[in-house]
Amino acid sequence: MIRKFLNLIGSKLREKRPPIPDTHNYTIKQYGDFVHFWFRTQGCKYTKDGYGGCLMCDYSSSNKSLDKIVINYIKEGLSKIDKNSNLILINSSGSFFDEDEISKDVRVEIYNQLNNYPNLSIIFETLLETINEKKLIELKNILKTQNIDIEFGIENLNKL
Repeated sequence: MIRKFLNLIGSKLREKRPPIPDTHNYTIKQYGDFVHFWFRTQGCKYTKDGYGGCLMCDYSSSNKSLDKIVINYIKEGLSKIDKNSNLILINSSGSFFDEDEISKDVRVEIYNQLNNYPNLSIIFETLLETINEKKLIELKNILKTQNIDIEFGIENLNKL
């Protein structure tokens, strides 16, 4: 009952929010030696299909793009990162490890691009339910940096 109520509130709050345009593919924000790299995806599954999204989240959704298009704009964006940066937050329109949002091919290409910055500490953001041992092994085997953090978004740990 509470979940339905929260979904209704979230849906109402977002009903007039326009989707992210297909022309806005990434954003780079540099704060000293910290970089926030956001890239456009179709968005979190909880902003679609009758869910209202997480109430504390401001993420929007967009149209789904072909992997090769996403890879091209990620390569373009990551190539603009200052080589002197020490820390980067990789952030999408939802959850980095959600297969419905970001395919394995796209994730692998991001890891390969990040390998061009061997001294960079990297933070990924995702929902807890999207990560598993297989994805962690994939990450560890491809990404060469020793400094990886994964931040988890959690709306509620109680079953409602």
